[in-house]
Order: sequence, then C-alpha cells, then structure tokens
Amino acid sequence: MLYNENLFNFRGVSLMECREFNKILNEHFTPSAPAINNYMNRKDLDKRFLTALYEKGLQIIVYGPTGVGKSSLVWSMLEKEKLTYLRFPFDTMINENNFCQKVMHELGFEKIMQQKDTKENGDEAEIAAGASIWKLIDFKGRFKAHSKNAKENTVIPYYNEADIDAVSKALQLTNCILFLDDVEKANDALRKIIAHLGKKLSDSSVISGSNAKIIYVGISQEVNKLIEIDSSLRDRLSDQLVLAAKDEEIKNILTTGWDKLKLRWNSNELKNIVSLCCGYPRYAHWIGKLSAKNAFENGRNNIIRVDFDEAIKYIIEYYRDAYQTKFDKATGHKTGLHLRENILYAIASSDDIEVRIDYILKKCSELVGANLAQSQISGPLGELKKERRGMIVEDGRVNGSHRFKDLMLKPYIRMLMNQKNLI
Repeated sequence: MLYNENLFNFRGVSLMECREFNKILNEHFTPSAPAINNYMNRKDLDKRFLTALYEKGLQIIVYGPTGVGKSSLVWSMLEKEKLTYLRFPFDTMINENNFCQKVMHELGFEKIMQQKDTKENGDEAEIAAGASIWKLIDFKGRFKAHSKNAKENTVIPYYNEADIDAVSKALQLTNCILFLDDVEKANDALRKIIAHLGKKLSDSSVISGSNAKIIYVGISQEVNKLIEIDSSLRDRLSDQLVLAAKDEEIKNILTTGWDKLKLRWNSNELKNIVSLCCGYPRYAHWIGKLSAKNAFENGRNNIIRVDFDEAIKYIIEYYRDAYQTKFDKATGHKTGLHLRENILYAIASSDDIEVRIDYILKKCSELVGANLAQSQISGPLGELKKERRGMIVEDGRVNGSHRFKDLMLKPYIRMLMNQKNLI
C-alpha cells in the first residue's frame, strides 16, 4: 500500500510522512501473519508458556481455535527470549516418509559420504570411511550465534530417510527448539512420528544437558487430535490451550497501534469494535489496520464511525468465500420467521462460546418480536447441525448448550448484525 504524493499535497502531508505511516501501520497491525514484534502480552498464558519453555525434557503443545494467536504466542516468546529455534510449518506435501529428511535439510545438514574414519562428535562410536553421514554445512536456526555447538564439523550417522534418531541428535547438538506449526495438517502416521520424536528428546535431555525440545502448534480443541499421545509422552508434555483473548487485550491491540500512528478515537465506538472482535486478535488487527488507513486517506487524525464501517465492509467481503457461503447455505429460506438465521444471530450475540437453549430462545423472540416456544426453534436448531445446512452449529460440551463448529464464524456474524443494526 503506497501513497501518491500528489494525493496528500493539499493536506500538507509529504510522501515521506505517508511512507512512515504505512511502515508503522504494517508493523503493528498484521492480520495475515503472526504478531511477533507487536505481540500483546497475555499475562497468565505467557507466564505458563515461559515456565514450560525452560523446563528441560518437557515438550509443549499449543492448541486452540484458529485466529486466537497460537503461533503469535510461540513466535514472539522465542524471539523475546532469543532462543535458538527452527520454525517448520506443515503442509500437505510433508508426510511420514520425508519429514525427517526435510527437517535435517532445514536445520542445515546435508547427506554426504564420509571420507575417513572419525569419531562421532567425541562419542565412542566410530563412523567408517564410505559410510553415509549427515554433516552440518550451515546451521539455519534462528539466533544461531547463541547455539555454541552449531559447528561445521558436526556429523551424525545416517541410517535411513525416516530416521528420527538423527533429528533428535541434530536438535540436541545445536540446542535448537523445533517449532512445528500447523500440526493439524499432519496425517496419522506423521502424528505418531512427531510424538515419538518428542519422547526421544525428553529421554535424552538429562544426559545431553540440552534444552532442545519440540513445540507443537495446531488448530484443535483437543490435544490428542493433533499428536498421538500415550502414557509415556503424557507426563512429558505441557498443554497450553489458547482461547479467545480478553476484551482488554483486544483493546490494547487496537489502541497501541493507533497511538503509534498518532490517531484519536471515540471510546464508545472502541467498545463496540472490541465486542465485534469476540476475543479474536486477527479481527482486531484487521479492523485496527483498515480503520486507520481509511482515516489517513481521508485526511483525518481521528478514527470515526465511517472508518469502522468501511473496515467491517471490507472484512465481510474478504471472508465471503469462507463464511458467507456457509451462512447462506445454513439460512436459505423463502418465507417465515427466518428462524435459522435468527438462531445464528442469537448464538453470535452471546458472550459465551457454549450457548444455552434458553438464551437462544429469548434472543430469537426479541429478534422476531414474538414470544416463541422452545418447540418452535428446536427443529430449525437441529437443521443447522445437519450436513445439508453445512453443520454450521454443533452440540456444546456443556449439556444443553450449542456452539458454532467454526468459532471464527461468531465475529463474522456479529459484523453482519452490525451492518443490519441488530446490535
């Protein structure tokens, strides 16, 4: 997003000032990337994670719904503590057959032929000439200068392409933390491998003295849906569940960025925007960035309602394919009280993730302007859980409660309601 100098000349704003504004805007508000340098502290969550980070032999799993700041938490803490780490994001091309090899290459190791007999990093085992080995060519971990053992003469015996022993030893020798991101994309066989790797690192940490560990990060409400956990790993794993942020934390994301941009705002409008975000930092970054941009482009140093409206309009359009199609499929109707639509509005308007039927009934009655009976909404509510309606709603964990299957739908639907003046 670059600005034309002529566009701002009449306002007395130079191109340099425009570029500086743009620089600060993109540094602080990062809706499409993890917040690293602009991470907002989350107190108790940060403290728990930091304690686990320095516990030798303890692996960490960070999980929760999308958009709540899981990767931001891990990335920002590793950067802040200046710990040697390698981020390894999963995709559909990574499987149980190539995972170990890819990690070794990402760390900076290459498979070569041993030219002469040598001892393996001072160990008793010798590596004979002609044997295949992994040799560290150029360590690629972040903060590699802090990893004193990351030397070019580091060699590890090569056994096969899927050798987790080599990965474990490589992480220990370089004292490197392996940050496995997007773990939900791993297949079942790969989930077993990365769990086994975690156990190996835990077992060897006492002997090696290394704080090498794995941080598993993925979208899930349950740990065992991300990695294969047995009793031996259970005691060596720290669960870090990341849920929606508190209103004050969302507020800090917005106001800290606007302060740096020297923009003013209305406290009542801010309260409404915080409510629309539903605790999701990603939406706060979107609204913070787009509203500031709109105010600046219109020559104002204060953010007003129209800037927020433009931001919300953009977000709704941006997520149209992801969420609007789901909403339309779930609510398609020709006549009647539009009960499925109003049920979704009711669930979205609640501050709770798990919404009880009595709240849904009360809110639906308000929306249609009539006293509804529970029997009138039971059928439409059940419909929203069926495949033909996209299974947009599911039973909550609390008995008698209901929730969105994709929790990111909640702020999206709230923004739709905001456009229709329903909140």
